[in-house]
Amino acid sequence: MTNEFEIRLEDAHAPSGEIRFGDLHAIADGLQELALRLARARADQAGPGRNRRSVEELSELRLRGLRHGSTVLLVSGGPTDQLDLELEDAASYETDFRELIGAISRDHRPTGVPDLVAESAARVATALRSAASAVEFRWGDGSTTRTETASISRETWLPPKERSHESAREITGVLEAVDLHSHTFAVRDDVGHRIPLRSVRDALDVGPLVGRRVVAVGEAVLDSAGRLLHIQGPLVTASPLSEEWDPGRAADFASELDKPGPDPNGGADFTDEEWLDFMAAVER
Repeated sequence: MTNEFEIRLEDAHAPSGEIRFGDLHAIADGLQELALRLARARADQAGPGRNRRSVEELSELRLRGLRHGSTVLLVSGGPTDQLDLELEDAASYETDFRELIGAISRDHRPTGVPDLVAESAARVATALRSAASAVEFRWGDGSTTRTETASISRETWLPPKERSHESAREITGVLEAVDLHSHTFAVRDDVGHRIPLRSVRDALDVGPLVGRRVVAVGEAVLDSAGRLLHIQGPLVTASPLSEEWDPGRAADFASELDKPGPDPNGGADFTDEEWLDFMAAVER
């Protein structure tokens, strides 16, 4: 990485020209880890000859400033002394880094991306989703890479063994708000489990249902042990059950016991003839 680039955060959770520390840390940490792991993967593929110091210099990222126009992060990358590294090698690495950012923006994991690099790409996707509605990378040559962050997901970058999918699954419970900005909700089911809902369809229409019982139908994403991680792209609708239905409510046994029981002297009256007919039928 030998160039300077900008990261423009559109509709961020802070005034223009500012960024929350939490978002800044997540973006910076994710991008730096991604850059370093990519450089290490390239060095391993190239074989011996690249020392640890040069790999870290090649992948080093530095924040050099902030400016208005939404919130724009000004970033420098690569070694401060070009003489320590071949310019051609640094330019090739910069191309690989830009292509990986492009893959994140398209929500597509290219074949051959090492798992550690993909793990860092997942962190970057999560950080960008949390920070803004849209993110644009503007590179030194004037080209741009832009993405609507609601369309990207960390699950895209997880190893196949950690992201099995089922056909549509239906869950019912009380809807909880997580982040309307990123179309993320959760459902608290009747036994207390909290199930995340990712990339919810028609999220703005779903928002008024928060706190009410809903039915969510979408693709179930499981971990390697078959446990439900979240529901992807669900359709959320109000539950047809009464809002007053309260599953798991403790029964009031005292009031039940206070209720009158059956009348011991009540019941149907038989004539002697009807009784004899009944007993005859039983004994057959």
